[in-house]
Amino acid sequence: MEDKKQRDITGAIFLVAIGLLFLLNTTNVVSWGIWLQIFRFWPILLILGGIKMILPENKVGQIVYPIVYTIFIIFIGATSYFFTKTKSVPFLPESITNCIFNKCENVDDSSLMESDAYVNFADYTDITDRVLNINVAASTLNLVDENADYFLYSQSKDYTDRNKPTLESITKDGVLTTTFDNTRIHYYGMWNFRSPVYTLTLGQETIPASVNIELGAGEGMVDLDTASLQSLSTDVGAGSLDITLGINSIPETIDLNVGAGEIKLTLPENVGILVSYDLGVGSLQLDETSIDGIGKETSYKSSNYDTAEKKVLITASVGVGELTIDRK
Repeated sequence: MEDKKQRDITGAIFLVAIGLLFLLNTTNVVSWGIWLQIFRFWPILLILGGIKMILPENKVGQIVYPIVYTIFIIFIGATSYFFTKTKSVPFLPESITNCIFNKCENVDDSSLMESDAYVNFADYTDITDRVLNINVAASTLNLVDENADYFLYSQSKDYTDRNKPTLESITKDGVLTTTFDNTRIHYYGMWNFRSPVYTLTLGQETIPASVNIELGAGEGMVDLDTASLQSLSTDVGAGSLDITLGINSIPETIDLNVGAGEIKLTLPENVGILVSYDLGVGSLQLDETSIDGIGKETSYKSSNYDTAEKKVLITASVGVGELTIDRK
């Protein structure tokens, strides 16, 4: 009976912690991205299991273990919360914070592999349209554009050569389809984890492009100012994606899908938007309008949509994550 009581206490502590965290998520106090930081502490489960085996099966053990368990839960929650909100932890030295969430100082950067690849204009003829598929997981992605002769330039920074992504291109009926993929790479990271960084640069800005991005548990930044976009489609799992489009890169349609992650889309203020959205338990911010709720399906049209010279149709689906669409 006493052992059962002990299990009930630690189980109750766990349920309270999880419930509190979900409350912070659903009330937008902290983003769902905090779960990515909490996952880094999974080795503590092994530590707690070992402590439980070491402690005697008497009243001392029944008192000490829940206390130790609670201390670990509070440490994990507070550390993940502060890093998610501010990228720093006030009660830890910066070196320890970096070691947990980024890279320990003793990691040798000389082991970092760098590689690049081109999809050259000269290698393909009679291209009238192009499709760029980007599939990345547990990585940092940057997508930018510039006035260049190539179709695409990719730069990769990885720790080992086996982490190099694939870049494949095929043509059919004047359409060039390029696929950048690193999802075949698996990471089983704990502390000291550092994700690869991929930077993709779009050239040939006058040739229309359809861009499709699938982002798992990583971070992404899209900043396009000159590329001619026909459509933009994004699917974010537990990661975060920040998209900024200039007036010359406004596509006809944008499709935004968010699971437990975050997407922020920034457009010029004179662009008209018509948004059809499906909202789960997450949150949606449209200009100055904040929308929260369960199972909402409706639409939003900006006041300048009918008269705007540039306008875009946006389809959005939000699960438990966050989507922000801003014009400025």
